[in-house]
Amino acid sequence: MNKLIGRAALRALFLLALTAVPATVRAQAPPTVLDFVSFLDERCYQISGPSLGVPLLLTHLNPVFRDLPAQNVLLGAPQQVCVPVQKDELVPPKDVLPYLQYVDWACLGISGPPLNVTVKIDQLNPVIAKLLGSTDVVTVLNPQQLCVPVSKNNEVLPADVQNLVQYLDVECFQVIAAKPVGGQILKLTHLNPLLTSLPLEVVTFNGPTATQLCTPVFKNNQIPTDDVLPYIQYSDVLCYEVTGPPMNRDLLLTHLNPVLSGLPQMNVVATTTQKLCVPVAKNHQFPPG
Repeated sequence: MNKLIGRAALRALFLLALTAVPATVRAQAPPTVLDFVSFLDERCYQISGPSLGVPLLLTHLNPVFRDLPAQNVLLGAPQQVCVPVQKDELVPPKDVLPYLQYVDWACLGISGPPLNVTVKIDQLNPVIAKLLGSTDVVTVLNPQQLCVPVSKNNEVLPADVQNLVQYLDVECFQVIAAKPVGGQILKLTHLNPLLTSLPLEVVTFNGPTATQLCTPVFKNNQIPTDDVLPYIQYSDVLCYEVTGPPMNRDLLLTHLNPVLSGLPQMNVVATTTQKLCVPVAKNHQFPPG
């Protein structure tokens, strides 16, 4: 009888210990949408490969573009791989980094008619706002790429992270921008676990202006789930041509979005730096948070 009582007491103490574990240890709360988007900086490297030839229906998600018509596109050849980076000494918040470090894109060629819309741009990341100015105005022309979420070299993403990043598709359009750039220097540090061993790198903005605006879309009417939709729909980035050291790494890219997850993996070589994409808001429609 005493043994039974002792075992019951031990079980009670064990359960009490579990409930006493802080919530931050058991499960980390997700970041605000504003914090997540404000650190969504992507450095892109040239890749190549055969055309995918996949027809897709793309529908805009961002509130500013939500009423624009859906587009039928044919997914072409891989052109760039984009990976998350930190700018200068501005470290992403601790609740942002677990998600941000796995935002990798494969950018594939597409074509279509121009949007011919002009939008006001607000830079969201303070490093870029200080370096290039806090605002710009861009006229959005023809689509050039669809950047789709991928994982690299069979890395396994945490379930809650994959639930978010698997829907982070952006369509990149050629733009005519008003703000002149060129010659500015920026230090970049890789954030993805597979690339953090690479040394700090320095890139130079080529100019004369921003070259692309990438705005969130969903594919084939498969809209992101309600829990991640606010993060996806505000993930706009403005892209600039930059010069910096090449990556020169073999990468195995695996599609994450459910619409493309059945496609074969892509063996690519990431070579020269082509662009840097930084988070922005359009027409003063800022991410919540």
